[in-house]
Amino acid sequence: MRTLKYRIFAIIVLSFFRLAPAMVAAPSALDLVGKWDALIEFGKFRMKLVLRIVPSKDGKKAQVTMDVPEQGAKDVPVSALLFNPPEVRLEIDQFGTTFNGNLSDDGSAITGEFEQGPGGRPAGATFKRNTSPEKSELPKKLPAPTAQ
Repeated sequence: MRTLKYRIFAIIVLSFFRLAPAMVAAPSALDLVGKWDALIEFGKFRMKLVLRIVPSKDGKKAQVTMDVPEQGAKDVPVSALLFNPPEVRLEIDQFGTTFNGNLSDDGSAITGEFEQGPGGRPAGATFKRNTSPEKSELPKKLPAPTAQ
């Protein structure tokens, strides 16, 4: 009887270890949600890039926009975000470019290159996760209390 209990216990434990990997959530593009900043150089030109990755309305996918403040470009849609950890690929049809990079082990940076179509020169960039609040999210200064 005791041997039967040990066998049943062993089967349960082994079953748990076989199923445990399936219970861990697989990485997804939603792991990249946040604001990411980069500085990119094209010859003599330096531009700041800002990626904003947010969950879609249904929360199942990520939606991405990009700002190029020096060019006055805001909320440029990123056509595709592909995430196959650690590889990250952004496709920006409006600019005819793609970005291929790798997410750092600690998840704080994506380092890679922009490619400008066939024969285009690649430009390196590192997007760093920006955890500071947006200006519009900062608390407004309250007026000083008045004596009554």
